[in-house]
Amino acid sequence: MTELGLGSLTEVNCDGFSVKVNEKLKILNMPDIKKMKNPTKPNKEVYVGIADNSKSFCISPLEMYNFLGIPTAGVDQIYADSYCKMDTICTKLSKNCIWILGDVKITTNCDLENMKSVEAIFGGITISGTNITDFSFLENLKYVAQLEHKPAVVIENIPNLMNVTFPKLKRVKSDSSYTMEFENVNPIFTLNSTYCYEIRKSLGLSDWAPKFDGFSCEDLDSNHDYIVQNQKKKSENRNGIGALLIIILYLFI
Repeated sequence: MTELGLGSLTEVNCDGFSVKVNEKLKILNMPDIKKMKNPTKPNKEVYVGIADNSKSFCISPLEMYNFLGIPTAGVDQIYADSYCKMDTICTKLSKNCIWILGDVKITTNCDLENMKSVEAIFGGITISGTNITDFSFLENLKYVAQLEHKPAVVIENIPNLMNVTFPKLKRVKSDSSYTMEFENVNPIFTLNSTYCYEIRKSLGLSDWAPKFDGFSCEDLDSNHDYIVQNQKKKSENRNGIGALLIIILYLFI
């Protein structure tokens, strides 16, 4: 069997949906799935397990988008080596993209206006070294789905960040437990674990995510005193370097 061929399937009504260990399977071909319901436990997710199929197996961006759009579908156990190619979606960030296939990196050289139309990224997103204070430019981003074993969302080297709320982000999927990471952002977020827990709850992340400077939400609590002292040392070092630069400049004027 090279495909499931469930082109007309729109609803699954069972405890779980599993597609595993099919050595010849190349595609699912189930583009219209819209609902999933657990008949015995209506408030529980329907397990979706897709794994250990052929090395040439790919899942289409449309199928992943549909799974992500079903609140009752558990997507953490969906594995594939790659996404199937689609000629109708962007493969790099440009104007008017709605879906992007591949990783996106936002730096100081990027036009943030191009991100305003993006609803889904089939890959990961890294925002690095910018002067942004919030994520308002991601005004339509709903889903990020990374198939590789690395975080789906990385926010790094943004000391001016004041708000970590994503306007419309609903679900983030990654092959890694560390789905979302913040590194070297405004220290207020490591000093108060509330922000971390709020992100986890709003996106339904695992207990390993998100991470702030390598600390999980629980780690931020248990290591609070250490983090406070470390932030003080960093601040003193920055002030010391600043004072030294002023002295050097004064001597050469």
